[in-house]
Amino acid sequence: MERRLLKFKYKPKDDLVLIKYEHDRKNVTDTITLETSDKPRKELSDALQAMAEHLVDIVEAPSGWKDKITASSVTVTWNNDVQGLVITGLRGLNNSNSPMVINTPHFTRKSYNEDSSSDKNIFSFDCGAALDNLCLMVFRYVDGERKQLTLDFEEGRKRVQQGEPEKVLEPVGSRE
Repeated sequence: MERRLLKFKYKPKDDLVLIKYEHDRKNVTDTITLETSDKPRKELSDALQAMAEHLVDIVEAPSGWKDKITASSVTVTWNNDVQGLVITGLRGLNNSNSPMVINTPHFTRKSYNEDSSSDKNIFSFDCGAALDNLCLMVFRYVDGERKQLTLDFEEGRKRVQQGEPEKVLEPVGSRE
């Protein structure tokens, strides 16, 4: 049972997480899309933001941009077991209300042609490690690891300490 990430997008302002992945089962490959407003854990949003450094390197932007780019999505392709990648990021502009959208060209983990000596359009080892970490964090999210809400148990503790009985809810239809 193998899962392959195809797309991860996070829009914090809109509370939107979009995940698209393939899931191999016996003789079938399912493509699954998850779109939700469940906030990701910090580790997942940090893993996506780590891709911004690689976006800057791939598009040959000035190194000072690394702190000015917000990684917003990653698209992953698979062709003959060769993993490809496009990183999308946003950079705010001084004279515009809208950010500049930056997409990397399609880069791969290795060459499609094993005889090729060219390393053009091959992403770095560090980029591959960052992508692997992002994939791990995305599938943890898919498996239920989400940002936890803060629960306030203090009020209940105070009532119990003061000797107030706990409120017990009965199931509907349990009384005759």
